[in-house]
Amino acid sequence: WDIRTKKEITIHGIELNLHGNSDYAVEVYTKMGSFKGSESDEEAWELWYNGTVTGAGLDSESCIGKCGAKERTDDDDDDDDDGDMRLLLLDLPANETRALYVSFQEAVLVYSSNGDDDENNNSSLDFGFENDDLELYADGGVKQKGWDGKVVHPRLFNGALTYETKWSGEII
Repeated sequence: WDIRTKKEITIHGIELNLHGNSDYAVEVYTKMGSFKGSESDEEAWELWYNGTVTGAGLDSESCIGKCGAKERTDDDDDDDDDGDMRLLLLDLPANETRALYVSFQEAVLVYSSNGDDDENNNSSLDFGFENDDLELYADGGVKQKGWDGKVVHPRLFNGALTYETKWSGEII
């Protein structure tokens, strides 16, 4: 999905809706600009996070990083207080478009379909959310079999970002 910032923000976490209650391997990629046209171009993306997320079950918050009052790291038993949180800070300047891609080894990510794809699996960017800080374009693709797999459109992001600005913190 795409984020278009209106203000400078720092993303601290991603809340996801997952089918199960196990620990799942997850990778989160980011790239400058929109995801459109780069769905199968692994070289265009930068790995932002590589670890695990504990599924909280259907319609419950499964957190990567710091989500609201919750924090999840790969090494909860370690005495190192910052764990993987240092990997989850993503600073975005104002007036930037940034794409995010969440990848699981298993089909556990819950998504929605906006129902307006055409016979060629194309769709336009669907607007998802807007506030004074950013716009979230929730349309995205689900990859079947990693970077080489078919892109399935349209798929809408079912989750939230935890971020802060200089002025406030807000969960969307």
